Amino acid sequence: MEKRSGECAAGNEACAAQRGNYNHYRNPGHWQYKARGFQRSWIRTDYRCDSQEEALELVEFFFGEEMISKIGNGNKPVLPECTGLWWLKL
Repeated sequence: MEKRSGECAAGNEACAAQRGNYNHYRNPGHWQYKARGFQRSWIRTDYRCDSQEEALELVEFFFGEEMISKIGNGNKPVLPECTGLWWLKL
């Protein structure tokens, strides 16, 4: 499985945060960071696999059965993911 960064694809729910649709109630710590002056951004960090078999095996092992349905179809299946970046300027 290859971890890669990329642009947020419009319509991809995995990157709703980058489009401004982030549900702050899922991350109560968000308000604490913001109150202390932190800024945030998001980048795509999708997992790309060489085959459907590899994707099924690795995604189930690392993330559990519930994530298998999130794997894209095709020759090079992708499990979409975003990574949050937080920083504070002193």
